[in-house]
Amino acid sequence: MKLRTIDEHCGELYLLIVQGTDYFIERSEWQQPLASLKLASGLKSIEYDTVRFDPSFGWCGNGDICVGYQDDLEAILTLSLCRFHFIWSALEATINISVPAKLDKSIRGKISNACLYLKQNRGFHPKFEAYLIELANLEKLLIEDSFYSEIFLNIDIPQHVNEYGKGIFLAYKLRNLLAHGSLGIPETQQEEESHLDSQIIHSITRLVLLTIQTLAIIDLHDDFPIFSWSYIDIPIEDALTNIQFDASPEDIFEDQESPFNKDQLKFEFE
Repeated sequence: MKLRTIDEHCGELYLLIVQGTDYFIERSEWQQPLASLKLASGLKSIEYDTVRFDPSFGWCGNGDICVGYQDDLEAILTLSLCRFHFIWSALEATINISVPAKLDKSIRGKISNACLYLKQNRGFHPKFEAYLIELANLEKLLIEDSFYSEIFLNIDIPQHVNEYGKGIFLAYKLRNLLAHGSLGIPETQQEEESHLDSQIIHSITRLVLLTIQTLAIIDLHDDFPIFSWSYIDIPIEDALTNIQFDASPEDIFEDQESPFNKDQLKFEFE
């Protein structure tokens, strides 16, 4: 089934959780943290123009064409990274309200602590097929790119990180490399030249969103077992493992005349 675009995914997830916790249960702590998802969903474009600072532009037609290709690539990366920034902010805020601090004093850092929490609570959420597929996609992209493959192969995955924490753990490592200036800007001189950077950013962004959904299932399940998704009452685990699909609940679930149950899922999450 087709996935929503990242901005649509942000918007739908924001509405599902924030409206649900606002109108149906007293869990107001979920209101403000996910506001960053609303900001991410509103990003349609960024005006990006480096030519205005390039005194050599206009002297060589072929050179100007190459500069244009590079600007197009950088504009895509800038928009993707800007959106990722807001989504990462939402993840950290979600961790603040849903993950107990310092589960293991030997494990340092908010992200590592969240990874341990996800591993400890593996039995409190269903198998998340879309997440596992996206994780495999990210690892495939990292291995295919000669630059990122070296980085990926040198990242040690600790024992407290299982598959459901691996997505944000890899995102955290790549984000730190970027923040500390260790990831360069890709260069292009051809139209539509293949670069995996944008695909990698897209994949880690998706994994962060899916991890927020997993944390929400674990934290809200007892207080809020049923979600209202498009005015249809659906078990929280079913809503939050399907909201990323570009489809209505009617398209995802069968037989709307009877109450939802696991046997009605077209996509089985065991």
